[in-house]
Amino acid sequence: MRAKAVAGALLAVIVGGAAFFLWPGEASRVRARVLAAADAISAHPGEGDFNRLTRLAGLAKTLSTDIVVEPEAGGPAIRGRESVAALATQLSTAAGPQRVELSDLDVTLDEGSSRAVVTAVAHVTSTVAGAEPAGGAAAGFDGDVIRVELARTADGWLITRVSPAPALAR
Repeated sequence: MRAKAVAGALLAVIVGGAAFFLWPGEASRVRARVLAAADAISAHPGEGDFNRLTRLAGLAKTLSTDIVVEPEAGGPAIRGRESVAALATQLSTAAGPQRVELSDLDVTLDEGSSRAVVTAVAHVTSTVAGAEPAGGAAAGFDGDVIRVELARTADGWLITRVSPAPALAR
């Protein structure tokens, strides 16, 4: 009987330890939300209108209603979920297929895990039509460090602000 109790306790410790290490923490959820937004911004070659609308609807789900996007320090800001989604739609159709990837993500949570800040290096690769006889040349824009601020809501983590990272944060 005692052997069964020890085996049961050992099994509980193993399962609890595995759950502790494998269960996603808040930082993982924040990272996943920011990566999902980057993927939703990314257009794909040959993408149809329905797929593009579905992708951009996914972007809107990652944004707070009062999001602020500052394309450059001191420049005019884009405010509101609808404005940001409309801009993403325009860029998606006008700029051609593009891929947004983030690297070197650094997630910082406040003490109550209600707000988060992510700094990352943005890599944008787009296809410029007509630049090459074979249908386009890849043009890359690499290395811009961005700062993404998020707030935890009942619906999960939502992006509240995107801006260039201050030089000291790099």
